[in-house]
Amino acid sequence: MAKKFLLAILSLFCVASLEGAPSLEEIFSNSGLQSGESSLPIRPLLDLFERPFTLLELNPKKTTNCAKIARDYRCAYVSLGKQETLLPLTGNLELADQLTILKADPTTDMLKNLGECEHFDIVLADSLSFPFLKANLKHLLNLGDYLIFTVPSYLNERAFQRDFSALQEKNFLILYVDENGITPIYSKEQWAFEKSNGSELLCVVHAAKKELSRNHYRSYKIREYVVESSFEEKILTKKERTSFWCPGINLCTFKMLEGVYPNTEQIREGLLATRYRDHPDVSPYNVVLYGAEPTLIDWKRPRDPKFDPERGVNHDPERGLRWIFYVLEITSPSRFFAYITQGNLVLPFIR
Repeated sequence: MAKKFLLAILSLFCVASLEGAPSLEEIFSNSGLQSGESSLPIRPLLDLFERPFTLLELNPKKTTNCAKIARDYRCAYVSLGKQETLLPLTGNLELADQLTILKADPTTDMLKNLGECEHFDIVLADSLSFPFLKANLKHLLNLGDYLIFTVPSYLNERAFQRDFSALQEKNFLILYVDENGITPIYSKEQWAFEKSNGSELLCVVHAAKKELSRNHYRSYKIREYVVESSFEEKILTKKERTSFWCPGINLCTFKMLEGVYPNTEQIREGLLATRYRDHPDVSPYNVVLYGAEPTLIDWKRPRDPKFDPERGVNHDPERGLRWIFYVLEITSPSRFFAYITQGNLVLPFIR
């Protein structure tokens, strides 16, 4: 069984990623990562993105990843848990505009709900505890396209096979990381050698995520949304229409997971600077936060607008904006959810 699993690993090294992208082996074998850059071993992967990407870091323990990535790449950098780690970076203007910081600590239900409504290009889980990682691997894999986590120093190849059997059908690669850079591991013997030296091993998984089942955090189930993602572009298909994916996370996700940055005033000012008066449905769930910059999404005109048929506007944009401003002040996730889903609470804002 162990030999079959190892053969499966080796065969997966040669499988190209979806969407015509290079395989993980190709990405990391000839990465050109220089000595001294091992503090960001996923740089070869990040370098491939030709569009702004969305990255989620779970329970960050240090600022290293965020400081390097938000500085060097166009991205929406989202953190969940341990808010105190990255909050100091919001004072750095070079980084702050790309940061979104969520206070809530990750739970199983939270990861499940996130996977149903959000799509992250990269998920950094290298700071998660091993028991939590092992128990929630399925939900972590459903968060986006690439998952990165640390292989515990005491884990041998046989134990990895046992604890991460869910990866047998995935495209993944184990990396040995030291001060000289990164080296892919191809054999059981190499694994044992690097472990005997107490080296850090990193697992990079590519599991392309293709679908969303909710239009916002904990909303009612809907027909599946289809996501087509590559390093060049990211497309969302809703029923009969398609649109380019907007980097970041939905405002509903931000509020339900106790977002602390950007703050309410920043979001309010950002919305006032948008073309909200022309939007057909100004609503909390039609706002995406790309760092400190809010963007209105879903500009399709309704077939039967109830407010302004000539302009194709469903309700008064000014009232919709006041609705958003009201729920921005709500600190309780359950109360926020009520004010975006319960008709008796919503209708006074839009009718």
